[in-house]
Amino acid sequence: GMIVIFSHYRSSVDVKRILSKNLLTASLIISIVFIGTMLTGTALESYQYNKIGFKGWFYAANELGATIAILLPLTLLLALDKVRSFSKAYYWIPFILLAVSSIMLGTKVGLGAVILSLVVATVILFAKLFTNKRSLIKANLVISILLLIVTGATTPISPAYKNTYTHIDMLEAKKEKTEKEKPEKKEKEKPAKKKKQKESNLDDKDIQNLILSSREQFLAHHKEEYAKAPIARKMIGMGFSGDYTKQLPPKMIEMDFYDLFFSLGIIGFLLWVLPLLVVGLTVLVRLFKDPSQLLDESFMMYSTAIVLALGIAFVAGHVFTAPAVTIYFAAAAAYLFVIHFKQRQA
Repeated sequence: GMIVIFSHYRSSVDVKRILSKNLLTASLIISIVFIGTMLTGTALESYQYNKIGFKGWFYAANELGATIAILLPLTLLLALDKVRSFSKAYYWIPFILLAVSSIMLGTKVGLGAVILSLVVATVILFAKLFTNKRSLIKANLVISILLLIVTGATTPISPAYKNTYTHIDMLEAKKEKTEKEKPEKKEKEKPAKKKKQKESNLDDKDIQNLILSSREQFLAHHKEEYAKAPIARKMIGMGFSGDYTKQLPPKMIEMDFYDLFFSLGIIGFLLWVLPLLVVGLTVLVRLFKDPSQLLDESFMMYSTAIVLALGIAFVAGHVFTAPAVTIYFAAAAAYLFVIHFKQRQA
């Protein structure tokens, strides 16, 4: 749909300007509402138990986090386009507001998106120091480095960082409880050895749980259902959330590629993913023909938004299964496919 719209209007209107304006408007609405609720003490909490974080007046923290993550590099692009001296540093304000919202959300996705966006921008700007446009990017480079330093310095007190250690404590407490429930076969074990066992690191299964937040358990269940399903259902899908009974209510994995594969089956998933492959391969071929795109702020920020969307879809979900999030991914992908390279050729 986005490709059709952009293709239809690209010859009559400035699609890039209008798209940028609307993306900026969306980011400002989200960040102003979010920070406003924080200041007034009316923000809803992202988590019900143990972990900390806020989601403003928005309903779903995961979907909000994915939306903000995609918008972050696109909002940062405004500063890269507009700031040519420190007198115009105020163009960084929309990104800073959105970054604060992203970090206070309390998810790993939010903090990671801020860091990745700033790192990509800093690398591009640093590379441009060796071009003939270095005088135009010095202000942006200094600001991006300062923001990276501030983000790094405040990470240890951020909700996402604290939530990570809360999750680790929960996993360790669960392991200790499991160990206590086991029959004591080695009562005469040496104290030194017991101490060493207590200080042992989390195993691979615990690390997986820390990263995926128990999604791996739902994935294992769906894999088991899929293995038992007849060949017809393997080909055309298991339906929403797979097979379930009254005793087992429907539960999605919340990892979009897996959810779509099990729901749509082999045939449905291939049909669904085909447009993404066409767009992705086309953009990669154009990049191969014109590697200078790697120093183009617009290309890199839109690409960063797409990479974030794909990464979040694979690990945390709520991108391709949530229209409120997918629309931003679709806009970014369609822009690179239809507008960006055509503008450069023009």
